[in-house]
Amino acid sequence: MSETASTIIKLLSALTSPKACIRYIAVAVFIVLSWQYLNELLIELGLPEEQLSIVVLLIGVGIGSLIGQTLTFLGTKIWDSIYKAIQTKKTDKAKVLALAEKQAQEEANNRRLIQRYENSLSHLNWDQKEKLRELTLRER
Repeated sequence: MSETASTIIKLLSALTSPKACIRYIAVAVFIVLSWQYLNELLIELGLPEEQLSIVVLLIGVGIGSLIGQTLTFLGTKIWDSIYKAIQTKKTDKAKVLALAEKQAQEEANNRRLIQRYENSLSHLNWDQKEKLRELTLRER
């Protein structure tokens, strides 16, 4: 197997996650950009041609790795904030539903109490009803 093919196979086996893919793409882009723009700059600075390709390659890999890591870090932070917002919204919705259910239960209990009270009033005589009215009008 040729050296290029084995290098490509090694790179493909290292692509185990989307983060790794983003890093490799960033490295590739910055290697190309460094060959395009840094090559001439380094020649003007007097760097020997034997070392030029290694320096340009290392600069491209270094900058690409940093940019790839930064992109994956920012992507993770954005995803985490979106996930937290979704979870907070779900929690708030659950709280609202629980509160509405509790209020509905209290209203049902109040209606049952009033119904029992109304049913018991029919069994009272006039004096007992009058006493109840007096009790409700007094201050506590």
